[in-house]
Amino acid sequence: MQRIHLTLTTLLLAATAGGRHFQDSNDAGDLVPRLAARLERAAEWAVGLEALVAVGGEPLLHAALGKRERGAAVPAASMQRALTALALLRKVGGEVPAVAEGAGGGRFDLDQRLAALLPNAVPEGAACTVRQALAGTSGLAPYGALLTREEERGADAAALTARVREAGLVATPGRCFDPNESEELLLGLLVERLYGATCAEVFTALIGTAELAGTGYVDAAALALAVREDELDLERRERPALAPFGEDRLRTTVPDLARLVEALAGRDLLDEAALRALLTPQPAFTARGVATTTGYGLGVDLVRLGEHSGATVGGAVDGPEVGAAFHVVRYPDVELTIVLAADGRGAPLAELGRDLARLVLGLPPPGVQDLELDAAAAGPLSGTYQFGCDRLKVARGEDGRLTLSWVNRPTRRLLWQGGLEFVAADDGECRYLFRMAPDGTRAEALILMEHGSRSEAVRTD
Repeated sequence: MQRIHLTLTTLLLAATAGGRHFQDSNDAGDLVPRLAARLERAAEWAVGLEALVAVGGEPLLHAALGKRERGAAVPAASMQRALTALALLRKVGGEVPAVAEGAGGGRFDLDQRLAALLPNAVPEGAACTVRQALAGTSGLAPYGALLTREEERGADAAALTARVREAGLVATPGRCFDPNESEELLLGLLVERLYGATCAEVFTALIGTAELAGTGYVDAAALALAVREDELDLERRERPALAPFGEDRLRTTVPDLARLVEALAGRDLLDEAALRALLTPQPAFTARGVATTTGYGLGVDLVRLGEHSGATVGGAVDGPEVGAAFHVVRYPDVELTIVLAADGRGAPLAELGRDLARLVLGLPPPGVQDLELDAAAAGPLSGTYQFGCDRLKVARGEDGRLTLSWVNRPTRRLLWQGGLEFVAADDGECRYLFRMAPDGTRAEALILMEHGSRSEAVRTD
């Protein structure tokens, strides 16, 4: 499974009427050339790039650079978790179909246990709920740890489900943030059970029933012959898919993603209560009596730019040549939607998306310093910090800057702002503050302030 940290997406809080906060100078005649100029700078790293910037559902700019053409297909990747959340939210309150194993009946609810909805698919005794699986806090162990690469390639859905049961739990449900392939498999099976159709069919319908031919999603017959993007070769082309749900198999387009975002914002797909559930930060653990949230809703990341809150989903997949990546973000209070797709897995799309949003909103670049940090100053801060079930490691790199590494996210370079404050080199909206122990010899905690959320990691070494 491709593990990517969702950065991008749709599902965003309702757009607030009349709330545009653009500077007066940002009229269309002045703004569009500046947006295009920022895109052209991306040619330094982009093999191919497509961007769509829209306000109030009306495109300000839709352009393509390099080898990419407008409207070309892009792997849905992590968008599938967001689509799963959307599909399940639309079924809340609906009747649960009965199945041969004896479960079923009643009304579907996100707080139902997966074991009650998917008999014989969940580890024995596991109390994880649908909501926790959507939030990445189910505690389910990733089945991939029990399989070799060859075994995973040859497994079908039944075999993988058996591995989920065998893998069991690695944490108490609701305590650890660790989105993984076991959750995705079970959630996909649940979607198919509730809808009586394949995930490919359900997601295609959700992405825009008026223009199915333009979505780029494969149909059920094609899905049966699909292979993972990172395993594409002639010898495996005709082999069945690993499972009915997983990353890298479905395709969509930039315009389709923009339409999906606008449909959500206009409440065409979800009502106010469902949108609120989608965008509410989910709890991950409690430390020192303080509840910590993940900064993650149901299938979407929650972000902040200046005073504007939004939601985002992003993903990337390896490919036979350069791979592909995409990023979607929505700031509902100003009805701003940005969708990006690139040929190249390492493309800094989140950073580009923030730059484009700043131009539209008239926000200045973040005031970030890059002060020199010597070994004596870095020493008391370097070490291991416990962040729920995850361990963070702070170390001084060869370039003199601190780095922050953990299991579920890429390693970050931290820029020193003076005192005990640092900013992520790749995202000015992520700030980190160390708290020193009473004797002043070493840091005792790391406070993470990311896109409006605040959490704390405790020093353990």
